[in-house]
Amino acid sequence: MQKLKVNIWGMVIAVAFASSVSAQDISALKNHDTEQPMAIESQGMRIKQKEGLGFLTGSVLITQGKMEFSADQMVIFYDSEGGFDNPTIHRLDATGGVKIKSANETVMAEWGVYDVLRRLITLGGKVDYKSGSIELKGERLELDLVSGAVRLDGEVKDGETRVRGVFSVPKADNKP
Repeated sequence: MQKLKVNIWGMVIAVAFASSVSAQDISALKNHDTEQPMAIESQGMRIKQKEGLGFLTGSVLITQGKMEFSADQMVIFYDSEGGFDNPTIHRLDATGGVKIKSANETVMAEWGVYDVLRRLITLGGKVDYKSGSIELKGERLELDLVSGAVRLDGEVKDGETRVRGVFSVPKADNKP
């Protein structure tokens, strides 16, 4: 628990003095197993087998373990070396209403890339990150699925690049 407090205070300092936030061990997706199967749901799907591409449209939802990745549209990049019956997904590109959800956090953005091989998720465009009582806003977020590190770059507003955040403060003990 002490480690989490140190990371939150580090984020507060970073928000106050920099245009990006970086915190280690903050994500519930730390050590996310990217080799788990992906359940895919959408209103429409088009496959180009020779190119190794899949196009998903309409309320797309990818579930992998405890992580949900949703968007209006996604492009799946895959290899089918083991045959077309068992493709291996190595990247997902999402656009429109992109959302990553885990046990205790939600990230929303305009676009997202899940690089399965690098175990990295990158989201961009009006990023809104929520974890417990913490809410951060910026332009681009990287989520390292190995370390759990979250990096948020600021958005440009009035000529300044800033990350914006809201943190809860524990109530003071009013005992004399």
